[in-house]
Amino acid sequence: MTIAPLASIESAFLVLTTAGVSAMDADVAPLRVMIEHLSALEGDFWVKLRGAGLTYGSSLSNDIERRALSFSLYRCADALAAYKAAKQIVVEYATGVLTISPVQLAGAKSSLAYSILARTSTKASVINQTWSSAYLGVPADYDRWLLQQLDATDVSAALHTLRKYIVPLFDASANLSVTCPPSKVDALAAGLEAAHGGAVCVVPEEQLNAVFGLDADAPPPQTQGRAKPLPAFAFAKQFGRCECPRCGPPTVDDK
Repeated sequence: MTIAPLASIESAFLVLTTAGVSAMDADVAPLRVMIEHLSALEGDFWVKLRGAGLTYGSSLSNDIERRALSFSLYRCADALAAYKAAKQIVVEYATGVLTISPVQLAGAKSSLAYSILARTSTKASVINQTWSSAYLGVPADYDRWLLQQLDATDVSAALHTLRKYIVPLFDASANLSVTCPPSKVDALAAGLEAAHGGAVCVVPEEQLNAVFGLDADAPPPQTQGRAKPLPAFAFAKQFGRCECPRCGPPTVDDK
C-alpha cells in the first residue's frame, strides 16, 4: 500500500488492482455485466459515492490484456470514506443483502451489447476490429462470441464474479496506490491501514523520481504503520467459497 503526497493537488486519487480475467475466460462476460451494473448511471457507485459527495467519480474495469481488475476513485473529497462506502457496497452484494433484479440485469446486458455493436458500426471499424483481434489473441468473430456469452449470463453468474474477482480488490493482498495533498497523509495512512490491512509506504514528493525512476541506488521509502499485515485473502475468505452453479457445492478439501 503506497501513498504519494503531492502539493499540486487538492483532492485524493485512489487505485486498487488485483487479478482479472482474459478475453476468452468463461467469466469475462458475467464480470462485465457485474461491472456495468455497479458502475451504471444512477447505479450503486454513482448514488452512494458521487451522490454522497465522497468523490467526483469512480471507475471499475477489467483489462483483458494484462488480466488485471482495477477500481479507482478520483478527485475524492474524502478518500477514506469513499473507499469504505465502495467496500460496503461490494460486501452487501457478496452477502446477499443486495441483489440484481431481472430488470437491472437486462439493462446492464443491453448497455454492454450496444457498446459492443457500436464498435463495428461502419466498414472501417469492422476492418480495424478484425485487424486488432490478432494482437489481442482473440478470434475475428470475438464480438459475436461475447454477445452470446452476455445473453447467457444470469444473476448467479454475475454475483459469482463479484465474489471471485471484485471482493479481493478490498483484500490486503490487492495493490493500493493513493495520491493526496500532504496535509491529509497522516489521517489517510492511519485510516487505510485499519480499513485495508497492512502497513503503509509513504513516498515523499521529493523522492518520487528516485523511488519510481531508474535510480537503483535510491534508498527505499519509509514504511509507516503499527498494524500487523493481514494474511493474504483474509478479507475475501470471510465470505466463504462461492456455491453458485458455476462453482458447485463445496468439496471436502474446501472445508
